[in-house]
Amino acid sequence: MRKHGVVELLFTSDGYEDKKTDRGSIPGVLKTFNFQKIEPNKEHFSVYMQKNYPEWPPMVMEFWTGWFDHWGTEHHKLNVDEFGETLTSILKSGSSVNFYMFHGGTNFGFMNGANNANSPKHTITSYDYDAPLSEHGEMTAKYFKIRELLQQHLPEQVPKVLPDPPATKGCRAYGSVKIDQFIHLDSMLQSLQPIASKDVVPMEMLDINNHGGQSYGFIMYRKELKEGGELMINGLVHDRAVILLGGVPLAIMDKTTEDKVIPIKVLKPTNLDILVENMGRVNYYDFASSLLNKQRKGLLNTVTLDQKTLQDWQIYPLEFKKPFIESVLQSNEWKSDGKTDVEGPIMLRGTLKIQDEPKDTFIDMEGWTKGVVFVNSFNLGRYWSKGPQKTLYLPGPLLRTGDNQIVVFEIHKPFSMMTMVDIPKLE
Repeated sequence: MRKHGVVELLFTSDGYEDKKTDRGSIPGVLKTFNFQKIEPNKEHFSVYMQKNYPEWPPMVMEFWTGWFDHWGTEHHKLNVDEFGETLTSILKSGSSVNFYMFHGGTNFGFMNGANNANSPKHTITSYDYDAPLSEHGEMTAKYFKIRELLQQHLPEQVPKVLPDPPATKGCRAYGSVKIDQFIHLDSMLQSLQPIASKDVVPMEMLDINNHGGQSYGFIMYRKELKEGGELMINGLVHDRAVILLGGVPLAIMDKTTEDKVIPIKVLKPTNLDILVENMGRVNYYDFASSLLNKQRKGLLNTVTLDQKTLQDWQIYPLEFKKPFIESVLQSNEWKSDGKTDVEGPIMLRGTLKIQDEPKDTFIDMEGWTKGVVFVNSFNLGRYWSKGPQKTLYLPGPLLRTGDNQIVVFEIHKPFSMMTMVDIPKLE
């Protein structure tokens, strides 16, 4: 970087643990630290810096104010008093501090990511993080604790009177939205051009997007079967798959199921569909590993029937980009016959009517199973009944006065309504 003219301050940022203390540091570069708490029986990071790097000021580059959540786990929270104790220790030492996160926000669309390469844990849509500012920008107890402690530890030459916190706009509970129309997967696929492929391939290897492949969303593999037998999905799927025969779900696979065997009966030519969801890629890992450049999503291995490899597939890249959503919305295949026993994969829609200026709200997905929500063709993100997240944050700027179209792609069992509430449910 210096060779190519970069003159700004460079720094490294690593966890303050024995095994990582010097792992990422570079001679002549400011060393900074990441942590959530300071262990009482360990040398204080500022003392460590004074002893080993006296030419550099102490700096906490990532003071973790909370933590992110994965599907199927508890919502992480950091007690405000414990948070305050650590921040006090940082400020008393004369160190500078950067909060990660001060405001977490939302993993809109398919941008949630994952951790733990060997057995990925996929991050939820909300990135609230239990941060000083909530997902929707409300000031929390941590925010006011920061104000309190900064006022106590400001240098004498700095005025101790801080400006008043800004007023908040609040959220609106718009009530129930009836989901009264649906369209089946086969009808959705009419808005896509399938890709003929001799073998199954991961989404990144599809010749689409200017030869860049598919990056996000779902991918569906279709093969017409003329006879039954013992179907095997070899290896692992990446990351979660629903196997359907003639549109009827037969099995679910995820990264805990390997070499799945499914006995199937076929009395007439019938479509075998394997719908695979890319649930997010690992977004940081050991710098010495090549993993970040090798993650592939979809089917990476063969599919066999009675030990014979199935070939000649039709592959559908379900990226759920705006043109695709709008094309499906214009289809004549939407039904509104009052049925409540429909099964996914299926797309459904309803209308949220707003009379005045739109405000932030939250979509309570209670009753739904797993899928993705779109509002006025914007991808809000994923929901999953296993939690911990129960609501999706819907910012007011995505809404408009009048009719707002709510569209849901439900993989399993849908519900007949959803409720717009003014308080998030993250645990």
